[in-house]
Amino acid sequence: MRQLIAVLIITCLSCGRVPVTTDLSTSITKAAAKGDGTTIDLGALADFEWDEVCILGPFMRPADISTNLGFHWTGKRSGARGSLVFVDVRSPRSDSSATGHLPIRINQWFIEGAGCIPRSDAKFLVRSGPNGLATLIPVHSMQGAQPPSPFH
Repeated sequence: MRQLIAVLIITCLSCGRVPVTTDLSTSITKAAAKGDGTTIDLGALADFEWDEVCILGPFMRPADISTNLGFHWTGKRSGARGSLVFVDVRSPRSDSSATGHLPIRINQWFIEGAGCIPRSDAKFLVRSGPNGLATLIPVHSMQGAQPPSPFH
């Protein structure tokens, strides 16, 4: 009986967290493979609840991620090429929560920039890199708009 209760508690604790599946990673990789000039709209691809996406640098420790995001990060370190963290924004910022985490693997793609981008602006332009891997560049930063907002 105690084991059943422990399993139910652990299951309920993880209910509020929406993991990002490999489907999103695969969708981004497939879109990036279309080549230079392709626009990737994360708002359309990531069909779960989130208000902004934050771009993290590679191999960031959970404590550093917490500091950059402005709320307690319970996940692992960022990936080898960085990570995308999808955030449900609340006020105050410390009440915000991550609804997904997508580590970027070494053989996938690069992402340019750091900081947080609102869902409505989370569009990236694909450019080919010298090593053959695609680089994703935030579209709004190419249009003369402000770069991604610094971490909160």
